[in-house]
Amino acid sequence: MLVEFTIFVVFLLLFWYNNVTKKWRKFQSRGIPYATPYFPFGSVHNWKVLFSKTGNVSEQWQAYLHTDLAKEKIFGIYGHPDRDGCLMINDIDIAKRILIKDFDHFVDRTIFGLKFDENVEADKIFSQMFMFSKGDDWKSGRSMMSPVFTTGKLKLMFPLLERVSQNMENYVSDCSKKNEEIDAKETFAKFSLDAIATSAFGIELDTFKDPDNVFAKMVKELQRAKGSESGKPLTLLALILSLNFPIFGKIFKIEQFSVKGTSFLKNALMKTVDMRKNG
Repeated sequence: MLVEFTIFVVFLLLFWYNNVTKKWRKFQSRGIPYATPYFPFGSVHNWKVLFSKTGNVSEQWQAYLHTDLAKEKIFGIYGHPDRDGCLMINDIDIAKRILIKDFDHFVDRTIFGLKFDENVEADKIFSQMFMFSKGDDWKSGRSMMSPVFTTGKLKLMFPLLERVSQNMENYVSDCSKKNEEIDAKETFAKFSLDAIATSAFGIELDTFKDPDNVFAKMVKELQRAKGSESGKPLTLLALILSLNFPIFGKIFKIEQFSVKGTSFLKNALMKTVDMRKNG
């Protein structure tokens, strides 16, 4: 009985291996540069987010910096959750052409292999987001968002952004006086977070003085960033497995979006709407 079971398991593994790797010949057959895929997760960006100490979802694409692929205008990668193999655009002129001149040929955006469940509150909220909308829903969302970025509205935002800039200037000045190193990425991430919180939500933050405030923590939860509960390596591994093999989602009972972060976002949005209704 043990022998038969072992043979069955080996057969299943070989079938899985063949089913996954047979898709990884597309770019080579077409003469397109590509990032070498490794079973079972594909190209190195997926392995980086899972097993690198510094890797997270927002940084995984940096895996191709300082490699030969960084010199290519376009190269292929494997392991994208939507369709496994996809092209990485690494040239600003091509990107502009796709997003502007030839936009009518590239209308819809990827949903990263997500499957929204209307019975899950987080899925219901995120399925309505602009970045996941398609077709007429996207057009409707764009028509609602465009007025926010008119010249008049941007002028109203300017004093708020100026105040955030002053906070950053004070932070950089203090670090200079103490002769401390500054992490440029982290510094501008704080600036962006404070700017969005102030201009979009009406919440005045100073993440430079209080980097561990609840708003910043919940944003990290939403991003599954390093240091957050939702960004732990094992959690990310379970998430990627559940996206590729839905049965793992039921086994691990893992949500596509952080429940804690989504609840905070929902409450913040509701408070913002109430504030604007009340003047």
